[in-house]
Amino acid sequence: MASVNTTQTHLIPSAFTQKLLLSAVILTCQSQLFADIFPVPYQAVYSTSFSGISAKMNQSLEQTTPGQWHLQNDVSIAFVGFSEEAIFSTEGHVMTPQRYQYKNAMSNKRSSDLSFNNEQRTVIDSLHSIEPLPLREGALDKLSFQAQLRADLISADGDFIEKIYTLVDRTKYKIYTVKKLSDVVLETPLGTFDAVKLEQRRSGKDRYTLIWTAKELDHMILRIQRIDKDGDGPEVNLQSLTINGTKISDK
Repeated sequence: MASVNTTQTHLIPSAFTQKLLLSAVILTCQSQLFADIFPVPYQAVYSTSFSGISAKMNQSLEQTTPGQWHLQNDVSIAFVGFSEEAIFSTEGHVMTPQRYQYKNAMSNKRSSDLSFNNEQRTVIDSLHSIEPLPLREGALDKLSFQAQLRADLISADGDFIEKIYTLVDRTKYKIYTVKKLSDVVLETPLGTFDAVKLEQRRSGKDRYTLIWTAKELDHMILRIQRIDKDGDGPEVNLQSLTINGTKISDK
């Protein structure tokens, strides 16, 4: 059963909500947790395991100035760390990326430092190119994409079917189609949630990604699974979540 511990003051990321959160908590705390604005600050911890190696990811979203947000991932695998962060602005349910950085301690070739110039309509990865790309309408980085997907699911109000997203990956664009597969009830380390199951796929590629989001938590991400050629792949699962200083927990 889900409960809310109001003594916590941490903020949290994409989250997974339980059924009883709606009935037991929303009546008294909805004005605090789920205002009519998006996004809201949060902190979350995700975990995964692959090839016998465990990894943990801390994700946080915070507002830096009115209308501007900072989304960050910090990943620890054994003694190696990776970090990813994005700065983007919001207007309604539209995310406009400004900066994206990915630091890979093991391979600088995989690192990235994207700057979006929305006035000149260009974007450049300073680590991999000296020539900017023309900025396509609606183009996103890998993190602002997550926020935009949540916003689109909220805006669709249950009627989301499919949408095409354009992502900048270092020196090129990648086009992904995200479509809804089904409504599901998902069991997680935080409890059971009413969720939406999505598929993210790139044309011509065998590999794709499955995404589960929690309806009652503004479609915060509960689980991500990368599906390989053999039809299986590692999962990333939410382990803990705090929204607007309120911790969601299972007891």
